[in-house]
Order: sequence, then structure tokens, then C-alpha cells
Amino acid sequence: MILDWFSKPEYHQCFSTPCIIISDDGTIQKVNKDFFERFGDMRGKKISSISSMKYYRSQMICEIENSQWELNYFKTSAKQYHVLFIPYDSTSHMLSQIPSPVAVVGEKGNIISANDSFRGYTPKDKKIKNLNQFFDFSSSMLRKKLNVEDVLWNGIPMEVHFKKGTCSTWIVGLQDKTEIQKIKKQMQKSQHLQNLGQLVGSISHDFNNIFTSIKGLCELLHQSVTEDSVKSDVSEIISNIDNATGLAKELIKFASQKDKAICNPYNTIIECKRLFENISADINVSFDIKQSDALIKISSCSLQRILMNLVINSRDSIKENGEIKISLLEKDLYEKHIKKNVIPSGKYVILSIEDNGSGIPLEIQDKIFSPFFSTKDSGTGLGLSNVISIVENGDGYLDLKSNPNGTSVTLYFPINQKNTKKTVLLIEDEDGIRQIMKKSLERKDYEVISATNGAEGIDIISSDQHIDTVITDAVMHGKKGTEVLEYIKENKPNIKTILMSGYPETQFEKNFDNFLPKPFSISQLVDMVSNL
Repeated sequence: MILDWFSKPEYHQCFSTPCIIISDDGTIQKVNKDFFERFGDMRGKKISSISSMKYYRSQMICEIENSQWELNYFKTSAKQYHVLFIPYDSTSHMLSQIPSPVAVVGEKGNIISANDSFRGYTPKDKKIKNLNQFFDFSSSMLRKKLNVEDVLWNGIPMEVHFKKGTCSTWIVGLQDKTEIQKIKKQMQKSQHLQNLGQLVGSISHDFNNIFTSIKGLCELLHQSVTEDSVKSDVSEIISNIDNATGLAKELIKFASQKDKAICNPYNTIIECKRLFENISADINVSFDIKQSDALIKISSCSLQRILMNLVINSRDSIKENGEIKISLLEKDLYEKHIKKNVIPSGKYVILSIEDNGSGIPLEIQDKIFSPFFSTKDSGTGLGLSNVISIVENGDGYLDLKSNPNGTSVTLYFPINQKNTKKTVLLIEDEDGIRQIMKKSLERKDYEVISATNGAEGIDIISSDQHIDTVITDAVMHGKKGTEVLEYIKENKPNIKTILMSGYPETQFEKNFDNFLPKPFSISQLVDMVSNL
């Protein structure tokens, strides 16, 4: 409460308005700098001798050198008072400077003065006279050691705080308990989310162990069977396990809030294109995506989660024969104002999802990104809160516009860097050949990642590492290069591929962009990579 400020003996020096300390007989003992500069050194004089005083609307007003001041007395000990001088006009009062609901009352609960915040808790058509108009007030409340009362104030649970002022007045402050409960609920939800994140991280880690065992058994099965149809089915199982492992890794990242990966949003959308096109038989999904090599500061899997949440919400808002449009472009922005945010100037990737659904009611548009808020009977309320969390972690911005004719969600991601240096994944089990090829490509300013077998190569491809080109040997121990090419075709069709082999090109299914026959020269290798 405000009166706690005056418990320290020299606090009068902290005010930027005149303040003095007087004894119980009215003698001025100390003055602060502002009082001294305005009225001079009046220590030792009686306060009654330096001003004429009058009462107006329960306020004590004094006039000094043709200026009027409201005097506010605060008892700090049995024999001492602080007197604070506030510039006076008939419409102002010291309490009006305090944002919290505060009033000055007499010992019978009669309200002497109150600020606007206090009046806000009283009916507009009701004249404020006494505290007992609002709750069962008793003067004994003013003398309790713990000066806090829990009351029902006009139907609102409220804490009423009392603090002794002058000899016959008290300061009364109100604390809305519903606001306290809101804060407590928010803290509980935050703790629940934290616990949920820890649980997700733990379960995802266990899933990874299970996936590793299943994948190992599938690879053994793939090597032991000879029937092509069975091999194909097992390969599909392994591919799905790789996808599930990637999702488990993303869940661990989400739980820890440490998503440090980057991705190319154009490539990510291309990979998801077929999935979105088949989101519903009654909805036409169109794309307006400009090819870009820009990178943004979130992982490919995280961006897929954003797109999936937003596209599914668009689908659910469309009753029949709808349209969903996904757009992507790069743009230089000059300080752009969106709802609740200002996007700084710079280069951005702009991703938008538009639909012609029923829209989002205006009254809930500020709530839909809050955890656990959902308008769906079976909804968890976590989908859109995940979206905003991922966007903000990637230093991005989200702009929502909606009306009864449809909704558009626009995401702005600052460009992390241009991928000017091409990344090549080199898969070769012969150490000597691999090292020569790696050094040759690095001298031509390629970034080269090496893998010693097909399984290791697929692990790298399935991660969030950006890769432009894969060069793989056809025949290796374990997983073959042809299996790597099959995986790329199914999961990363945007990656360019080169197959190396000492066998003729005709012996291999055409799952690659170019064929490099062994033996080959360094210039052949570099030319082939640069011309892809």
C-alpha cells in the first residue's frame, strides 16, 4: 500500500513535489529539495504560520505565495508526520495519481475521497457514501493486526486492505480476487505445459529405441527375402519407420524448445504438396509458390507441422466445395504494422494459407492461439498454440485476418541466409575414393557431407540437414545405393541424384538424374555436379 512508502525517516527527500516533516505540535523539522527551492528554508517555523488553510470537499487546501496546494498528512511515528504538498485544482486529488483502487475513509467507514479506479467497482447510479453500502463493514476491522478482509463486493470476491493514515482516517485499497485467480490459472497451465513437454520428451526417447529395434529387424528381413514384392513392402515399412523417427526427434525438440535447425520452405512445401492436394475430395488446394533457395530458422518437420495444422483448420471451416490456397514468396519489407506487432525492415520469406471457409468469430480471434483453447468438441487446443510457438521460436511473425467469407494466415520469416554454397552428400564405402572426391568438390566451393554406407546416408537425408545433391555408389556393404535412390524418390524428390558404378547404366532402374561410370576423372565429376 502507498503508506508503506513513508515508513523510512528520510523518504521526504525522494519526492519531486514539496514534502516536509513536522512534529506533533506543527513545527517544521525537515524540508526536501523541492520545498526549499519553492518556499525557502522554513525549518523551525509552525506550519500554520506559513499558509492559510481551508477545507474543500474533505480536502485540506493551503495557499502559499498565491499558489494552492493540497496537504496530505501521513503519521510516521507518535510525534512525527510527513506532509506532502500536491498542486491543487478542484478536479484533482492525490488519489487520482494512483492506478489501483484506493479511497480515504473515516473510522465509521464513511468515504472521504476515492479515485476513479475505486469508483469503477461501484454502481454508476449509486452515490458513494460508506463502505457498509458494499459489504458488512465494522470499525473493528480498522484495528485488527492483520488489516485484510475477504469480502463479496457487489458480487465480486475482493480483498480489502486497511492502512492507518492520519489520526482519524484510513487508506482503503481493493484487490480483485478474480484477477488473482486468473493469474494462478495461467501459472497452473504453464506448469501443465512444462510437465507435458517433459513427458513428451521422455516418451519420444523411448519410441526412438523401439524404432531402432524394429528397423534393424526389417533390414535383416529385407536382406533375407528374395521376392521383389516382399522386398518392396519391407522397404516401405523402413521408410515409414524413418518418418516416425524424424517425428519423435521433432517432439523431443519441441519439448526442450531448442529447435536450432534451418530449412528451405520451398523444398518443404514441395515434399508435402501431394499430401495437401488430397486433404479432401471436396476441396481444391492450389499452390502459388515461387522457387527460392532462402533458408529460415526452423526445421523442415516444424514447418510441416505448421502447414498441417493450418490446412486442417482451413479444411474444417469449409462446409462444401471449398478452396485452399498456399502461397510462398520472398520480399523486401519496410517496417510493416500487423496486429499487435511491428515487423522490422528486412528480407522475408512470406508464407500464406487462405481459404473460403466460414471464418473465425471476431470475439475469439485473440484466443485461438492460447494453449487448450478449442472450438472443436474433440479438440485439444494445442494445435494453434504449437503453431505460434514454432513461429516465434523462428523469429517469425503471424498475421491473422478473418471474416465470414474466409480466413488468411500469413507467416513472415526473416531469411536466415541464402544457400549460395551447394551441399553435396557423398555416399561411398571405399575410403580412398571418398576422400579424393570430397577434396575435389570442396576445392570447387561445394559443402560436402560424407557417408560410408547407404544406411548412414539415409539417416543424413532424413534429418533436417539441407542437401542439394546426393552422389552414391551403386553397390556397397549393407544398404545399397539403389535403395538410397528409392528412399530419395519417395521422401525427398527435390534432391538431385548421381549414381556411380562400374556396371553399365542399363542394369539399374532409372531412379537418378545422372549416371557417372567408373572409372571417371575429377573434371567429369565436377562438371556433372555443376550441370545438375
